[in-house]
Amino acid sequence: MKKQTTAHISAVLLIGFLVGCAGGTQTQQDLVSYLDDLGRRYEEICVEMGTANWNLYSKEGEADQDTPKRKYAELLLDPAHLETVDAWVAKVDKETDPRLHRRLQVWKDVLTAAKVDMDEEIYKLENTLEMEITDYKHDVAGEMVPHRELRRALNAAYKNPAERSQKYAEYMNKMQEALEPRVLALMSMRNAKSREVGFSDYGELCLYMMGLLPEGTRWFYDVLESIDQKTLAPYKALLEKAKERAGAEDITGDNLFKLVYALREPLPRTRVAPAAKPMDLAREALMNIGFNLDELPIRIAEENIPYGGLGLAIKVPTDHRIVVQKGRGNVGLFLHEIGHGLQAVHITWPEPIFHNYEWCLGAYSPAFDEGVADIIAGFVRADKWQMKHMEKSAERLAAEKANRDVIAPFFIRYQIAGILFEIDLYKDLDKNPGEVRKDLQKKWLLVEPASNTRQNWATSVFPVAYPIYGQNYFLASIVE
Repeated sequence: MKKQTTAHISAVLLIGFLVGCAGGTQTQQDLVSYLDDLGRRYEEICVEMGTANWNLYSKEGEADQDTPKRKYAELLLDPAHLETVDAWVAKVDKETDPRLHRRLQVWKDVLTAAKVDMDEEIYKLENTLEMEITDYKHDVAGEMVPHRELRRALNAAYKNPAERSQKYAEYMNKMQEALEPRVLALMSMRNAKSREVGFSDYGELCLYMMGLLPEGTRWFYDVLESIDQKTLAPYKALLEKAKERAGAEDITGDNLFKLVYALREPLPRTRVAPAAKPMDLAREALMNIGFNLDELPIRIAEENIPYGGLGLAIKVPTDHRIVVQKGRGNVGLFLHEIGHGLQAVHITWPEPIFHNYEWCLGAYSPAFDEGVADIIAGFVRADKWQMKHMEKSAERLAAEKANRDVIAPFFIRYQIAGILFEIDLYKDLDKNPGEVRKDLQKKWLLVEPASNTRQNWATSVFPVAYPIYGQNYFLASIVE
């Protein structure tokens, strides 16, 4: 063994001290410089990731999502970063320097969640499934039809409604069978990694990182419990009224929708869409609140996508892009996606970790983001807008509101049952997904599930690319 000199021992101790001081960030100024560099590297990858997503859905270029996710993994899974942030999060006083404290907390969340989402096996399977669902095609009478065009193709190929419905079920079942085993495998891998970072399952990790389960609380579940208590009696009364009006002995999943919606007062048909083009109306609505869309760095394309619309922050605040489903766009959809764009292009924080990029769990607050988008889309639901562009009278609007109020207890509980499906499935992946859905329908809708309930959940891109996301739209309506 070599003899250790005093100088050698001192050097070893010094290195150990620097490592112990969180990667050499001994002062707060060192920390800020460190976070600035980390943020710069992070944002460069965010731009790559956003561009890859744009290419996937706009078909403008090569959709390589593996490369930016590999770069995220190389950056975010370096243990020195989490050690540094962890060491400083306890040192920086929240009251004295709330901005730096918040910056550290967001980084801690991002670095923790990356241990799950940026696992190579997970992100590669996720990317493969997202591309497969996005580009999925059905063979309809010899024509390879994109998934989003399936109903149109069936309408043209089968004139009999019953036959058409049966064929649709067959195609969806085939797609479900092709995808479900691998989607469940992805969910299982996410659960295993989530447990490694201290969460009971991936659903709990997502809810925490989205700000819906703040430390030491069950806020999201408390909200649902409160809604349950407040809507239960009105919903039971609604069911009794539906039974009485229909003369039905009982309500089940087979007749629930029909009997509940029959409680609405019939109204004569009116214009189903404004005469003007959706984008022209969107531009007008934005002008009315002081935004000239043509002067904003927001670009819009139409393509065959598995969403109604998709907003992508490429580089905040200078490049935001939107893809809407080809031929299906309406003014509300355009304004919702433009609402995301308005939020992105008006972000002024210099720190990239505050730029609200959606690619890393923990870096954004989707319930709030969807709420902002819904506020903008909500202008087309305003009475004045409806009177002008949909030619509705005040009496008509009042009657429509009364009809919405009649079924509101059902609609709210139905939404919650749908939202909880994915959350509850993550809690017990050994349970048949069909049984998970049935249990939720019994609890929230108080009926035996429909005998022909279709289990097509794995055909949606959401469980793959936007997991545990449904509650954000529900909470957005509260924000709006």
